[in-house]
Amino acid sequence: MRLSRNTWIDFAFALRHSWVRVGLASAAAVMVLLVLLVFAYWRPAYHRHAALAERVGSLRKDLVAAMRDEELTRTYDKTQKDIVRLEKKLDAESGQAALVDNVTNLARQSHVNVISESYEEGHEDSGYVPLFQVIALQGGYEDIRDFLRGVQCLPTWTVVRETRLERLHDSQAVKAILTLVTYRKAAKQIGS
Repeated sequence: MRLSRNTWIDFAFALRHSWVRVGLASAAAVMVLLVLLVFAYWRPAYHRHAALAERVGSLRKDLVAAMRDEELTRTYDKTQKDIVRLEKKLDAESGQAALVDNVTNLARQSHVNVISESYEEGHEDSGYVPLFQVIALQGGYEDIRDFLRGVQCLPTWTVVRETRLERLHDSQAVKAILTLVTYRKAAKQIGS
């Protein structure tokens, strides 16, 4: 917006009156006072806000570090318990017959039928001999899932290596073919 020449002339004419000059001077003084007041209150408030934001950031970092430390401690404790449990499972002295009984009992508890099963001993590795178990189960989907959950609760270190599920025709039943691997101490280690 550009002021015309007449506007400047009108302004210069208005400045000849003393009340206009007093009003303009007081308006400028009030403007300067307001700017000083804004800086007098705003600047300290800005610094307090910045200090508070920095403190909050520092507290947030400390809280996150404490939470991370607590989580690491819980994980470490759980891992220690899992190691003890796993060592007990690895130290379990059970023969093939006991392993078969464990799996059969688990199948019975899970309400699944064992259709067929086959066993094969693997080669010793690091002092442990794996026993491969191929088991065909039949039951409801929930029952098969319960069986799979129960595998980790067996007294030996048994893991599910492979799972194949097939739905039986005209039925809600599911056929599951599982390959389980049970790790146990080699015969020469059991006696020592």
